[in-house]
Amino acid sequence: MADIAPNASWHFVMGGVKGNNLDAVKYAKPLVGIRQQSFEDGNEIETETDEGHTGVSNLNMGSYRTKAESSPNWEDKFRYGEFLEDIFYLLLGHYTKQAHQSVNGVYDYHFELPSTNSTELPVATIYNGFHKTQNDTRVFNNALLNELEITFSADDAPTIKPTFVSDYNNFNLKNINRTFAANSYFVKAPHTQVFVGHIGATAEEMVQVPIDCFTEASLSINHNAESQSCHADAFGKNTKIMGAREATGSITMPWVDGTKYFETEYEAFNKYGHVVSEEITHKQVWFRCYGGDVPYIHEVEGKVVVEDTGVPFETIIKCPDCELTSVTSTKSGSDAKDLTMEFNVLEKPEQSYLTVDMVTFLEDLHIDNVGVTLDELKPTENFPPSP
Repeated sequence: MADIAPNASWHFVMGGVKGNNLDAVKYAKPLVGIRQQSFEDGNEIETETDEGHTGVSNLNMGSYRTKAESSPNWEDKFRYGEFLEDIFYLLLGHYTKQAHQSVNGVYDYHFELPSTNSTELPVATIYNGFHKTQNDTRVFNNALLNELEITFSADDAPTIKPTFVSDYNNFNLKNINRTFAANSYFVKAPHTQVFVGHIGATAEEMVQVPIDCFTEASLSINHNAESQSCHADAFGKNTKIMGAREATGSITMPWVDGTKYFETEYEAFNKYGHVVSEEITHKQVWFRCYGGDVPYIHEVEGKVVVEDTGVPFETIIKCPDCELTSVTSTKSGSDAKDLTMEFNVLEKPEQSYLTVDMVTFLEDLHIDNVGVTLDELKPTENFPPSP
């Protein structure tokens, strides 16, 4: 009987954050399932051509490998408890957690980059399994979050796309146990808001300045990290080097009385001005996701019980200083007139360039301080001999 190739839907992804106790050799265990889409391994093996005169018609004597790295990435909805909270920890490197107003099973998280900027960002281990067969798991260790793209839309649920820089993945590893939450709690399209206020505006002031209607919005962070081979590194195990961080965003909205003055304020540094100014306009921008009650998930007499808490999920991404780089509106055509604002998120010595506040049911981040070795991930049975 001829072999039948299985479809790719049997793939699944799990992850764990490496705790401070784990060195570069150890791997975080697969602590949480990630219901992602569009996983890509980003595998790249670089080569150089070996050239020399050998008395033939060309100098090419073959190639040799110089570098191997992976850049695993995927896209997913804002799913609470399924590595979403961990992504913001990997992005910013510091968090605090406390019980939400003494409500059982609800927690308030705050993520930020410390103002000293001295914290090394944590890294993760990403597992890509294939449940249809045996020993086809690939594992991406020492995965540094390099890029994060967050998108909001009036029509679609918000999405998050992380891209990592990691060691070249290990392969032919044994199957891992799939662990996915029984229920998935993600943000719906109508449950998003964008706020644009002045620099230094308080929380009370910011909630008074929502964009009543927006069609699209995005926030992108890029660490411009690279992996570099050092003499002490084994092939495929590269040293990660942080680059100059960039953070940008955009908001597209209908051009109406409540939004049209963003364009003239950008041009004139005064929304009621008439003449272009040499001054640059800065704004504070918040993105908010909300809605759906946080469940209290616990065990009673050995059975899992889910109770309503009456507390809604919430995520607020705060960009305290955004330099407007472009504000333009359509000036022709027959479609509805809209306006697009683009901005750079600036870094200041005394504050985190971005903070995230979250209300969720996750009791602890998926941080592993014990870890496993590569030998523990290898199959116990022998492979058939190579042909």
